[in-house]
Amino acid sequence: MTTLVLVLLVGAAAQLVDGSLGMGYGVTSASLLLSTGVAPAWPARP
Repeated sequence: MTTLVLVLLVGAAAQLVDGSLGMGYGVTSASLLLSTGVAPAWPARP
């Protein structure tokens, strides 16, 4: 549950940056999530 709240807050912050600057949503959200310890998603192996 706390991970969901963290992802929602990071998404909102990244959207604020994207809306104000017009770029940087992916970089901002990935950087913030990695800095808080959320592991990146691994692609599914067949």
